Amino acid sequence: MTAPVPELVEEIGRKIIVLREGAVIAHDTLDGLRQQSHSRGSLADMLAEMIHPETMKNIERYFTESAGR
Repeated sequence: MTAPVPELVEEIGRKIIVLREGAVIAHDTLDGLRQQSHSRGSLADMLAEMIHPETMKNIERYFTESAGR
């Protein structure tokens, strides 16, 4: 099953496969994915970090630099 809503997958999925550019980058339970991604957040948070890590780093850098001004 595929779903555009991570919250739905969190509730009913036992094993989750994460794809990036057509390649499997993770395949595990929700707790296993949390361990792999070093995240305690929602599946949506983990997916953002796993699929688009550069975006998350840019956002963090933006706020860090803005706070220093």
